[in-house]
Amino acid sequence: MEKIEIINAQSLEKMLNTFLQQRLLPDSFLYISEQGKENWLALESNERFPIAASLTALMKEHAGSIASHARDISTLVSIGAVDAKKEFILLTELLKNRRLSCQIVDVSSQMVDVAMEMLCALRIDLHGIVAFCEDMEILAQYWGRPVLLCLLGNNFCNYDPMQLLKQVSRNLNERDLFLFDCHLCSSHPQREEKWRHDVEEVYNSSQNIKFNIAPLVSRGMDPDCCQFELKLIQVDSPWGQIYRTRKQIKFTRNATVQCGADSITFSKGEIIGMGFTYKYRMTQLLAYMKEYNYNIIQSWFDSTGDNVMILAKK
Repeated sequence: MEKIEIINAQSLEKMLNTFLQQRLLPDSFLYISEQGKENWLALESNERFPIAASLTALMKEHAGSIASHARDISTLVSIGAVDAKKEFILLTELLKNRRLSCQIVDVSSQMVDVAMEMLCALRIDLHGIVAFCEDMEILAQYWGRPVLLCLLGNNFCNYDPMQLLKQVSRNLNERDLFLFDCHLCSSHPQREEKWRHDVEEVYNSSQNIKFNIAPLVSRGMDPDCCQFELKLIQVDSPWGQIYRTRKQIKFTRNATVQCGADSITFSKGEIIGMGFTYKYRMTQLLAYMKEYNYNIIQSWFDSTGDNVMILAKK
């Protein structure tokens, strides 16, 4: 068992400083501290935030089927693994007839520790790696092939689909597999407005707000200095409009945060732009996969039809 840091805490703090100077707070930086880890684990287990639990249940139901398609793999790589609950379920099935290597990748060193603790009892050659998804070209140099590359926990939806699918394609060969899950847009048009309201309500919950503003609060900002806002908007794509979250923090009075050696001041009315999550229709998701020459091996839905897990290859 080994832990490797492609990027360290000091470098992350410098990057965060640069982003904040630009009035940006990418979602990766919500996880990178002990407090970020604790806030996320609390949010993930909250009954009002059911996506994580639903996707874990989906993995429990279909891990055996996934394993039957992945008999030849040598390495499981999971990017953005956070607590690795889904990976544990899948590895338990995969390990029934073989030994495997496993690389758990997350930008949060604290989350890598949690994931490694979850998986350490399994019969695997385990490596925890602190890195961004965008570091995939570096990571791929050390993959034992064939590889099963996983983006679980709705992680796929947190990236631009065209950039992500191109990046994954560049780093997979014809024997490798790609597994990801998604929380979809409602498949029932008559329910769409209620679905949209429910999504916004969940994401604007007090616990999610706490998680999103924590990097500023932990660096000295009074939480009463700002207002968090999340809306579900529609953006254009080659396959029609797609729902995507738009998050921002608006300052209601002047505030200062300490990031590294610098004090960064925000004026009343200034806005920090944050990350996003796409909510695809299944037809749109399949269209993106086809556009970038992926073959779908199998898809699995939960009973609601709102969550899907897809196994594909180039």
